[in-house]
This record gives sequence, structure tokens and C-alpha cells, in this order.
Amino acid sequence: MACEGIDVAEFMYRFKQASGFECNRQLAWRGPFWQASYYDHVVRRSEDIDSVRAYVLANPVRAGIVENPEEYPFAGCLVIERED
Repeated sequence: MACEGIDVAEFMYRFKQASGFECNRQLAWRGPFWQASYYDHVVRRSEDIDSVRAYVLANPVRAGIVENPEEYPFAGCLVIERED
């Protein structure tokens, strides 16, 4: 599905600005909430979805928050095991 007319950079700027402000407010935190840049990747084949999902689920492990992706309580709708 193409998203013509969508400026991804502008969307990310606004999303990070609004969500960072709200997260800082709720956490009583000051300073940057998000890293300065972002990485976008277009998933062109359905087979790539599993590798992208695995990469995202491994982020808390790489950050040292948990030892296994299954331990991270905020995985949201990213399913660790698909039921086909």
C-alpha cells in the first residue's frame, strides 16, 4: 500500500515531539526522551515481516533491559510466536 503525500520525516518529528513531551510530563523527567534520529525501512516482501519483528523484539535485549524478548512487558501487538 503506497502512502502518497505522506512526509515520514515530518510525521516522525511531530510524533516524537508530542509523545516525548507527554512521556516527560508523566515521568517527571527533563531532557531528550527519544534519540535524535530514526531509521525507516520499507518492508517489501511478506517474508521480511518476521525478521523486522524479531529485530524490534530484540531491542530491549540489546539495550540491556531484559535478557529475553519474552520478558519485556511492553511488546504491544508484536507477536513472538505466530499461530498459522
